[in-house]
Amino acid sequence: MTIRLTAVLLAVSAGLLSAGPSLADRSAADQALYKKAMKDCNGPSYPCGARPLINYSGGWYRCVEPRSCR
Repeated sequence: MTIRLTAVLLAVSAGLLSAGPSLADRSAADQALYKKAMKDCNGPSYPCGARPLINYSGGWYRCVEPRSCR
């Protein structure tokens, strides 16, 4: 039982560490880029939904659809 619990805790902590900086740790420009990317990727152009792939250092983003439904 403890081995499973340890494995779950390690997986969760690895996921949190790889998620990148939290919204509070981002600069104002990065927050604005994140909000714009989320708005565009969840808008009517992507009816199946999409997740943003954001390059903060380059100042760009791309919406990635999980599957094609068009």
